[in-house]
This record gives sequence, C-alpha cells and structure tokens, in this order.
Amino acid sequence: MQKDFKKMLEDSDTFPHHIGDYDFFRKYDPGDGAITFVYSGEAEDTFSITIYNNTTEPIPNELESDIVKNEFENCLDSIFEMERMGYFFKVELLLKDDFRFEEMSEPYFQSAVLQFHFYDENGEVEQIPILSFLFLRSDESYFHKIRFSVPITSSDVALPRMEYFLKE
Repeated sequence: MQKDFKKMLEDSDTFPHHIGDYDFFRKYDPGDGAITFVYSGEAEDTFSITIYNNTTEPIPNELESDIVKNEFENCLDSIFEMERMGYFFKVELLLKDDFRFEEMSEPYFQSAVLQFHFYDENGEVEQIPILSFLFLRSDESYFHKIRFSVPITSSDVALPRMEYFLKE
C-alpha cells in the first residue's frame, strides 16, 4: 500500500499548482520512500511538503506518540546537520512548541522556528538571516513534513500567508 501511495504521488498531478499566493515549483524524490513538493512565493519564501514513511512500525495519527515525537527530533537534527555540513551558518532554535490553528483546541502540528544564514555562491555568509518553520504531523501512516523558509526582511509579507497555506 505504501509503494502504491508513493507511486500515485509520483505519477500524477495530485498536488495543486497554486495554493494561495504560492506557485508549484517542483516535485522530487529525496530518497527513503519520500516525495517532496516545493512551492514558491513572491517574497523569496518557499514551502516544501514531504510525505514519507521511513519506519516499519505503524505511524499513529497522534502528535504525542513517541514515533511522531522522535521523527520530529530527527527532522530538527537534520537542520543542524546541514550546519555541520557547511550549508547553513549559525542555526538557532528560536521556538519549539505545538502549533494549533485559532479555531482548534488540539495541536495540529509539532513545530519549531529556526533562524540561520545561507552561504552565497562565493562561500561568504549572506547578511540577511532566514526564518525557517518546521511542521510535522502524521496521517494515514505517513509523516507530513512542511518547511516554510523566508528571508527575515520579507517575513512581514510572507508570514500572514503561512497559515492559509497550512490549512490547505
């Protein structure tokens, strides 16, 4: 069933070409049975949605389950690993908390907010930091990881659109 779901996502136009102010940019396979969809906005902001199942255990639809919590920690660790590998500079964890929409009493995502700098094409640290939001939940035995990244100078334009995107 899992391979059938991944194949369906790979072979079709399953995801919309536009979500709010974001346009579909590309779809790719990062490995490990995952598929990623990337959307871009006008304020140099991007969303990526990765759907995957990297475990042999059933993935519960509960944010507080150990499996989901452990996967969230793995996702956070991978961002810090990008710093150790030299892709990001000065990664800082600003906030780590459950995310819920105003109208909901229960959390909808495990979430974190990070800040870091990219390196430019000459290997110099870019001056404008990036705000990066990480969201993770599980549905129907798949993890749904969403990354939203925006230059901090554009965050006042991009952040109000983030909740709309997440609801879609």
